[in-house]
Amino acid sequence: MTDALNWGRGRRGAVSPLFNSCLLLKAGREYPKPPIWVSPSRVVALGGSVTIRCEGLYPGMEFFLRKAGHPNPQVRPVPDGTVAEFPVPSVSWEDGGNYTCDYHSITDQNHWSDPSDPVEMILSYPKPSISLSPSGGVSLGGAVTIWCRGQRLGVRFVLNKERRHFPPVDSDGFEAVFPISNVRREHGGRDTQPGSRDGVTGGFPSQGGAAAPGDSGQGSYFNAAPCA
Repeated sequence: MTDALNWGRGRRGAVSPLFNSCLLLKAGREYPKPPIWVSPSRVVALGGSVTIRCEGLYPGMEFFLRKAGHPNPQVRPVPDGTVAEFPVPSVSWEDGGNYTCDYHSITDQNHWSDPSDPVEMILSYPKPSISLSPSGGVSLGGAVTIWCRGQRLGVRFVLNKERRHFPPVDSDGFEAVFPISNVRREHGGRDTQPGSRDGVTGGFPSQGGAAAPGDSGQGSYFNAAPCA
């Protein structure tokens, strides 16, 4: 009876590779589900570059990258390593969404892994620029205009300040204008500005305009900082 209870097990009760393979086959799969990830980040600006990676358990596997809503997967055989790479050199709108991957042996296509958990690629606009006019500074009670410029037509611009959000501006061009006609002390601080579009996350904030408080109570002024 003791031998029967230990059937399929090696020494010290460990599950033998043969027994483990039988369990996998009985469950309808040959390999466990692979991990999947996006490098350097799953949040990527339009036109940026990312790589989707899928990792198998053994060398000599053929990997299938599947995008939700697209019937045809991308196929990548990896005869020597365990990680398949699917580069996306210039991310477009169509690349956003959920991805999964699975794999089978290059020499045996009858047994597959389970699908991976999904990973989502989130698209963002490129970083906008921000500038101030006049650029030399403005006293309390004066007027200043904040210019925000993106790289796409027909987007909504949102100007953010510490603890304050300006009303969004929909633009038909590349720029949006945020005029301030009566500068007050609370306008001092630092402004950032992402862009947005339906179904897409806002752009990375600009490094842009700094609105700095004046020296020694001499009033407040705006001072344009370098933008990227």
